[in-house]
Amino acid sequence: MTHDQLINELAVRLNWTNEKVNETLKAGVEIICDNVSDGNVVSIQDFGSLELKKISEHIYVDNETSERYLVPPKLDVSFSISSTFKERFIKIKHI
Repeated sequence: MTHDQLINELAVRLNWTNEKVNETLKAGVEIICDNVSDGNVVSIQDFGSLELKKISEHIYVDNETSERYLVPPKLDVSFSISSTFKERFIKIKHI
């Protein structure tokens, strides 16, 4: 599903204009991004949760050349699917 398809589907289901749906989705994404970047876990009921995880610096060894590289620490966004969503997806997949 593309962004435009999502906007259209939500507009039909909510009886809103595409512009209103687009503005609402943008605001929601901004709120989620702001909270995750502040270190908060964002949980969306029956969907999953997003959180920021710190990956420590580590040494990477190239298998072919045996060269060692220091990989700096970084922040990564992690998504954990909710069990409800996972169960619904599995049911749909088996149909």
